[in-house]
Amino acid sequence: MIYKNSWDVVERHVVDFLPLLAEIGQRGLRVDTERLASFNSECERQMAALQAKFDASDELRLLRGWHPKDGYKRMPKDTTGLRENIEFVDKKTGGAVYRWAKQKPFLATSSQQVLAYQRMKGHTIKKTKAGDETSGQKQLLLAWRRYKDPNYRDFVEYRKLKKLRGTYGEWPVVKRDDGDFATTTFTLRPDNGRLSSVNPNVQNVPRDGDLAGKFKSCLVAREGNQILRADLSSAEALITGWLSGDAVAMRLARLGTHRYATAKYVGLPVSLSLSDNELRPLLIKAKDENSILYRKI
Repeated sequence: MIYKNSWDVVERHVVDFLPLLAEIGQRGLRVDTERLASFNSECERQMAALQAKFDASDELRLLRGWHPKDGYKRMPKDTTGLRENIEFVDKKTGGAVYRWAKQKPFLATSSQQVLAYQRMKGHTIKKTKAGDETSGQKQLLLAWRRYKDPNYRDFVEYRKLKKLRGTYGEWPVVKRDDGDFATTTFTLRPDNGRLSSVNPNVQNVPRDGDLAGKFKSCLVAREGNQILRADLSSAEALITGWLSGDAVAMRLARLGTHRYATAKYVGLPVSLSLSDNELRPLLIKAKDENSILYRKI
């Protein structure tokens, strides 16, 4: 019986929904190209400011490589951007040689350079379950809080900007006969069944920060229409509760599983004997007053 009900849901929410999504993809999503250009310019400006900060850092300068790798043996005709008397190791003799070379920029997106910085500072490097060293966003933010080193915060910020610029600023903008630009929507990716689209994926636009809002302003409705935003809040938790026949799990999914866990953690009186109308304000309060803990949970 569960199998039959589950298949009915799949048929209704996937099979019957695909033609509608195909039509949405064909109609496309209107983009204000001037606003998109402004979004790209702001991303580039903020990235350039951070890169200039990295390149001016004496600490980070020690980790930057050289081009060419072994330097120029003779002074090039064009020495623009090059430095002279840079010490290299001669491959044949093992002795020191001094050549012309250009120092590469520090790459905040390079895990190897960031890990090298952590080693140089003597800071603890987090590892994955497989035992590999990692310098992901979560690990760098934890390092920033622990060591109060602003470089970690800047590494994360630069990476976020690069992802925003690449994902939402560089998608192919193809003008159609009606002046609109298309985004193809489908349900089979990702595998959890949530709606997704490509070029760009407007289902996963970041919510926080000025640039996120700036990109959203690039998406405009046709004349006489409005763009609405909706969220499949706790969808996976609700589906899990439904498949297992757990009414309590479904109730918590609707109220907010993570909000409930936060409220329990900080000791708020969130008994399940309370009604939804009594519980909901307590859970909202728990999230609003403990935002860092909520995100961690």
